[in-house]
Amino acid sequence: MMPSKDRKKPPDRGEGRSAASAAGANCVATATQTTEHYPPNFGRSNRGRCGWKALTFLSLFVAVVAVMAGNLANRIMMETFVMEEMKLTIGEEGVSIFNAYDRDGDGHLNVIEFEPLLERLNIEDTAERGDFTYGDEDLDPAEEVLTIEANFIPLQQDTMSKAKDQSFLTSRSSLSSLDSWKTPKEEMTAFPASAFRPLLPENHVQVSKVYTIIKSKLNMMTNQLSSNRYFPPRVKGKEIIVHRLLSVFHSRPFIHSRFGPQGTVAVVKAVSADYVDIVFRTHAEFQLNEPPSHPFWFTPAQFIGHLIIRKDASHVKYFNMHVPSNRSLNVDMEWMNGPNEVENMEVDIGFMPKMELHAPNPSSQVTIYSESGEVLYEPSNQQEMSSGTIHWDEEISMEEALVLLEKEMYPFKKIEYMPLNAAFKRAHAERKLVHHVLLWGALDDQSCCGSGRTLRETSLESPPVLQLLGSHYVSSWSLVAELEVIKQNKSDPEYAALASMSLEKYNFPVEMLVSLPNGTVIHHINANDLLDASNTENASILDTFTDPLVTNYAKFLKEGISKAEAVGF
Repeated sequence: MMPSKDRKKPPDRGEGRSAASAAGANCVATATQTTEHYPPNFGRSNRGRCGWKALTFLSLFVAVVAVMAGNLANRIMMETFVMEEMKLTIGEEGVSIFNAYDRDGDGHLNVIEFEPLLERLNIEDTAERGDFTYGDEDLDPAEEVLTIEANFIPLQQDTMSKAKDQSFLTSRSSLSSLDSWKTPKEEMTAFPASAFRPLLPENHVQVSKVYTIIKSKLNMMTNQLSSNRYFPPRVKGKEIIVHRLLSVFHSRPFIHSRFGPQGTVAVVKAVSADYVDIVFRTHAEFQLNEPPSHPFWFTPAQFIGHLIIRKDASHVKYFNMHVPSNRSLNVDMEWMNGPNEVENMEVDIGFMPKMELHAPNPSSQVTIYSESGEVLYEPSNQQEMSSGTIHWDEEISMEEALVLLEKEMYPFKKIEYMPLNAAFKRAHAERKLVHHVLLWGALDDQSCCGSGRTLRETSLESPPVLQLLGSHYVSSWSLVAELEVIKQNKSDPEYAALASMSLEKYNFPVEMLVSLPNGTVIHHINANDLLDASNTENASILDTFTDPLVTNYAKFLKEGISKAEAVGF
């Protein structure tokens, strides 16, 4: 007999059984419905509904996985095919170069990735190739050779501000080349004495006369060079000796820095009948990374060189070139963490204890041996010029020479910038205000970055600002890190108080202060605020040909004078 529609579920004979057993029986009962109830009504069973949904989801999941697997397989096959085609077209080396510049690994070179490759192609294909060496020609046995040693103590990374950032400590892939740069490329090398001839002045030798060895490439249309590069341009002429000296430290020096002031300038410190004493200053930087790593720029504050050489470049009496380490921070670093961060690079500053080239002895002729050890050439008596004191006909001090070079590089230094303590003493004696620039990097070398660099290249060197500073102010600039140390100096409480009052008004990255001679800050403004105001203000007709930044800086100084007068100064 066919069961009726309203047949009830038989009594549970498993009374007292476990919940699991009861659930199992319930499933069996559902599965044994009569044909009168076919198809079964899954809505009457939660278990059935869940099973149907699970089965549907599982089917969809399997389908999606299958499609993804198929797409992945097709992609792998396509990439393999494309790679094989590339190998046939441009060869293994071409594929290797392509992969190196494809920094995001997407199989395409975008504009940012292509730029450094184009730069490299231009370097290799330029008609004016120049050279990185002095050639392979045999050295004249009569020519003297100068042996140069490199003294190198790596950057102290604990002096970097980001060293205190935990995320920086745990993600250091961009800094791998900095981590590994522990020694110079060459511990010792030799130069023919004549290689230093390009450092001599071309015309009449005149003491205290500044001259240019390597000219700047920047102009009104190009105020900085690209950061998205890896390999230095070819060098020629006078550039060769500077490039070769820097190459002792690292294989990728750039003799033209990305930011101004660029180049190498020199001054005659002293002169005698036969010798010239030259002091030179060069702004250069190094690219530590190669593709596919992102660019990492290492920019020392400056290189100061000192050369004593015969006027005919036949003998070098003395040579030294170094990065000054008299300040607490002397290296600027900029790097990318991704392929599209050219305009938003990471920036930091740190301290390098020693980066120096030094000749322990004057140049001299060398003994030349054959492959078998036979002496082919042995110098006779060394020239007497290798020893003895030079009597200078005219000379200036090293300090004077350095100031002349500094003013040549930085027109804003036409106004004297004094140490903070000395500035307040002079302001008190001359009854002037103190104009104080407080920042992280040095204002007068290449460790300065960002807004500080902008200020010194615009408003601080402009005639209106120079006139105001010369008439009403004594100027000074300070590193924040150094003022923090002075602030804790209990042996000089007056100087510590001046540092403390300045630091109270400081905001990152650069703060300009106007103070009374007693140290009281009566006016201050942040460089970023000044820049923002200059970018957003609507210039009047009279200001059309005036940089708004210059106008606003002059306004800031005039406001300082007015506030001083308001308090009876």
